[in-house]
Amino acid sequence: MPISVHTITISSFGYKHGVPNDADILFDCRELPNPFWEPSLRNLTGKDEAVVAFLDEKKDIQEAVKRMESYLDQYLALWKRNGKRRDVHVYLGCTGGQHRSVYLAERIYQRYANTYPCSLNHRELFRYQEEPYGPTQED
Repeated sequence: MPISVHTITISSFGYKHGVPNDADILFDCRELPNPFWEPSLRNLTGKDEAVVAFLDEKKDIQEAVKRMESYLDQYLALWKRNGKRRDVHVYLGCTGGQHRSVYLAERIYQRYANTYPCSLNHRELFRYQEEPYGPTQED
């Protein structure tokens, strides 16, 4: 008998802090454009408006989102139809879990939150609450 309630957990993480061992699906986002290398964005996160605007403009990011959603559409339809497992955990990882993976997890969550019961978790975000790389130097 198929399971009637299916839940999706979408999480961001940083590879430098360890690969999660409970992932059903893992997307590696490390080769995508990195806001870390923009000095004005370095101490922000993927939830900050300036980082969102930066990543929204990147063609590679938008193409990655389309491909992730295409894969997830197929996977989740099979998962729901087969009904063998109640939950699925989708992880998106970048180097530190600060910019790209956070942004992408937010995008994926927005896409599926109206279709499935979803939760969103940013595993590393607590690390970046207060200038993790020290104060910025002014010229």
